[in-house]
Amino acid sequence: MKTGKLTIEQLKKIVFPYIGVRRPEVLVHAAIGEDSAVIDFNDQLCVISTDPITGASKDNGYLGVHVACNDVIASGGKPLGILITLLLKEETTEEDIRRIIEGANKACEELGIEIMGGHTEITSSVKESILSFTALGTKEKKYLENQVAIEDGDEIILTKGGAIEGTSILYNDFADVFENVVDKQLIKDGQDMLNWLSIFKEGNIALENGAKVMHDVTEGGVLGGVYEIADNTNLGIEIFEKEIYFHPATLALLKVFPDLELLRLISSGSLLIVGKKNNDIKAMLKKAGIKSFSIGRFTKDKSRLLHTTNGEVIDIADPKSDELWSIIDKLKER
Repeated sequence: MKTGKLTIEQLKKIVFPYIGVRRPEVLVHAAIGEDSAVIDFNDQLCVISTDPITGASKDNGYLGVHVACNDVIASGGKPLGILITLLLKEETTEEDIRRIIEGANKACEELGIEIMGGHTEITSSVKESILSFTALGTKEKKYLENQVAIEDGDEIILTKGGAIEGTSILYNDFADVFENVVDKQLIKDGQDMLNWLSIFKEGNIALENGAKVMHDVTEGGVLGGVYEIADNTNLGIEIFEKEIYFHPATLALLKVFPDLELLRLISSGSLLIVGKKNNDIKAMLKKAGIKSFSIGRFTKDKSRLLHTTNGEVIDIADPKSDELWSIIDKLKER
């Protein structure tokens, strides 16, 4: 099988038919496009999400905490703690472990959350270390009760821009590949995009200003994210490529990898927000100093269409393996 997340069709065929016994306390169940489970604990809701980090090495502890917590935030929750499981290859040193935990600690301090436990093990069962992060948070019941279904004409908003996490990983882990090809300042800018990973601020603003659905953009990039949201509705989508912002450092990746599909490059740090027409979300984000872009809308027609910058209209395909994996494979061949 190909490296990366399973496709939506694979998930529907071999995973989702087998999800145990549905519990009445679970209000949001496992589904395509759902970032977290939500559990009813009477006065409060508990939001739980888990994610591995497999595609980055240098900043994997920091990345892992933010990626897991972003899913809680996108589900309308407020993170309070994290559990970390480290299955580490035999070549791992104490300094490697310290680096992972120091990165995780930095992210936790930024979010104001606790590392509540976990498991750390050196094992011969893995060729490459596997890091898994489980985030827990709380959610007020009013946000679940006030949720409104997505409708024809609803706006799709993207915060910050596309390919944030992929840009950061490539410049931080493979900086030498871009030397003498990409401007030094752009390389540094790309490395600094590591600091864009949290969606905590924009998630809270969107939640307070009528967001219907929020979705953290991870593997599969922006197109993968909008496809997953649409797959959970009976509607279609229209996305306009010219409205999707990419930082100059992200665009500079094309100097080395001209075939790289930026719209399908992993992008934790970007938040997709669905709001009704003429909503206040973008205005409130701007007031808080957060860039956002209206990139499309939902339609009665069930088609999933991308209007490209060169004037073509193409179908948005089921997200496959993230572009990051193909780039890493090419770099390993060098």
